[in-house]
Amino acid sequence: MSKCGHLSNYRIDKHNKKLLRVYEVLARLAIKYGCMGNAGSRYTNSQIEEMWNYDMASCPAVHTLKKYAKVSSIKWMIRNEIKVNPSIWTPDFLHGLSKNGLLKWNSRKFPSLKWWSNDVLLGLIKECPYGGDLYDNRKNPYIWKNVPAFYLPYSESGLDYLAGVLAGGRKSSRGGKIYAKYTTASKYIESIGVPIEHKFYSSGRTKHILVSPFWPALFSYRMPEKVGGSWLNIKNAAEASTYAAILWAVYVGQYLPKNVIPYMSSRRKIFYDFKCDEGAIEKLLRMRSERKMTQLDNRFKDSVMYWAEKNTEKNEEKDNEVSDD
Repeated sequence: MSKCGHLSNYRIDKHNKKLLRVYEVLARLAIKYGCMGNAGSRYTNSQIEEMWNYDMASCPAVHTLKKYAKVSSIKWMIRNEIKVNPSIWTPDFLHGLSKNGLLKWNSRKFPSLKWWSNDVLLGLIKECPYGGDLYDNRKNPYIWKNVPAFYLPYSESGLDYLAGVLAGGRKSSRGGKIYAKYTTASKYIESIGVPIEHKFYSSGRTKHILVSPFWPALFSYRMPEKVGGSWLNIKNAAEASTYAAILWAVYVGQYLPKNVIPYMSSRRKIFYDFKCDEGAIEKLLRMRSERKMTQLDNRFKDSVMYWAEKNTEKNEEKDNEVSDD
C-alpha cells in the first residue's frame, strides 16, 4: 500500500454507530461530489439521502453534517472504512493516472493534482466519477484541487494502476510514425521495462519519452472506452506489430489466429517478416533480449494472456456457429 499522507493521528470512535454513519455519509459525499472547506455546506438534502443506506427517518440534515464536517475525520473514514467497486475507475487506476501529473498532499485539505499541456489527462478527469474542483485555464497549469478519492486504499502492483499510468499518454508523430508520449510518468514507465524509442528534453530540461502505441493498447480494455479505443488500430503505429509478435512468441505460442492481441499480424505474415535460418520464433525470442525486454513487468504478460484467451474464445464461438450451419 502506498502512502495516503497525513493520517497517523486521525481516529473515529467505531463504537459510536450514529457518529460512524454520519461520517460514512460525509465520506461518500466527498468522494463523489468533492469536499472543500466546511465539507457539509456544499451538499443538498437529496445528495445526502442518495448516500444514506439506513432508515430514512434517521437521515441527517445538512446542518448536522456541517457540525461534524472535519476534513481530518473524513480522510480517516475514506482511508479505513469506505470501499468502492467501479468497473474502470478504481482507486488503483486513479492513482496510476496521477503519475502523469504532480500529486500534492495537504494536512489541512484533500490532495490536488497539477499538470501541464496534457489534454488527454484533462479529458479523463472531466469524465471521472470522483469529485474535486477542476481549474482548466489554458494559460496556467491544469489543477484538480481537493480530491477526497485519493484517500481511497490503492495498490501500485495491480493491472489497473499500470493501465492508469498508460492511459495518460498523448499521441505524438515523428518520422511518419505515431508514438505514445509521456512526460511526468516517464521515469515510472522506464522502470517497468517498456522499450523507449526516443528520449528528449524540452525547455527547462523537462524529460519526454516516446514509446510504441502497442503498450497502452495492450491495457486499453482497462481504460475508459474513448481513451482505450484511441490506442487501437492506429495507422503507422511505431513498432506495434513487432512488439505484438515478440510477446506472442514469448507468452502465447504458435497456434493462435490473427489479432489475438492488439496489432498482431497473422502467423503467416509473422513467419514471413521474421524469416531467417534460425527460424522466426527463435529470432523473435532473440529480439526480446536485443530490445531489453527481459525485464518487462509481469503485468504485461497478464494482459497478453487476457487478450489471447478472450479472442480465442471468440474464434471458437465463430467456428461453432459455422459447424451448426
